[in-house]
Amino acid sequence: MNLLDRYIFKSVLGTCLGAVALFTFVLTLGNVIRDLLDKHGGPVSIKAITALFTERYGDQYAYNVNHRMIGALLRRKLHLQTRKGHSTYVIPVTELPHLDVLFRKYGVEPEPPNADGS
Repeated sequence: MNLLDRYIFKSVLGTCLGAVALFTFVLTLGNVIRDLLDKHGGPVSIKAITALFTERYGDQYAYNVNHRMIGALLRRKLHLQTRKGHSTYVIPVTELPHLDVLFRKYGVEPEPPNADGS
C-alpha cells in the first residue's frame, strides 16, 4: 500500500466514522426533542434539550456536551431555525412541520402508549 492509498483510506475511514457518529447523535437528539415536544407541546428551549440529553446520554461521550454544541447541530446540520425567547434560544412552533419531516427521515418514532392508555 503506497502513501496515496493510505491517505485515501484514512480520509474515507474518517469520513465514515464521522457520519456514523453524527447519525447516532441525531437519533438520540431526536428522541430527546420528541419527548420534550410531547411533554410541553410548545416551543422547546435548547437549554432543556441539552439538560435532558446530558441526563440520558452524557455518560456515553468522552467530552462535555453543552448548549452551544446542541444549538450548532440543530442550526447547521438539521437546518432548524432557532429564536431567542425569554433570554434563551428555543425551537419555535413554526418549526414543528420541519421536525416531523426530520423524525420520519431519521426513523424517530413516538413512544407507544403504556398499558393504562397514557
